[in-house]
Order: sequence, then structure tokens, then C-alpha cells
Amino acid sequence: MTQGLHRAVQRQAQEIALVHLDDQGERRWTFAQLMDEVARQAAALQARGVRAGDRMVLLSGNSDVLIMAILACPPWVW
Repeated sequence: MTQGLHRAVQRQAQEIALVHLDDQGERRWTFAQLMDEVARQAAALQARGVRAGDRMVLLSGNSDVLIMAILACPPWVW
């Protein structure tokens, strides 16, 4: 799921990958920042014991946070 993100980080790490607009303003994420956050969330899932075959539920509004959580899910969830 993150192969494209890895390639984008190698080719254009400082380009804007994601923009989220809400009532509090705008958040912009470069490919490098997005990859770092996804890796951090994935490591947190592993540290909490998420393993192959586990089922996960994501509950979130449409936001940049949801996109990062989806990308951080282990590949076996898909």
C-alpha cells in the first residue's frame, strides 16, 4: 500500500503530498513528512500488538489523519 509513497519520497520528498482544510485552517504535508507520520503510526500499531490476521476498525471524519491511519495499517488488513 505504501510503495507509491516510498517512491515519491525518493523522487520528490519536499513536494506537497497532502493538504487538509478545516475550520482551524490548512495543514500541508510533504511526502517526507507524510512518510514519517505513517511510519510512526505503523510502529505504534505494532507496539500495541497488532499482528497478521488481526481486524482493525478506523473511525474518523474525512481528514488527513484518516489517510495517514489507512496508510499505517498493516498490509494484511487489506
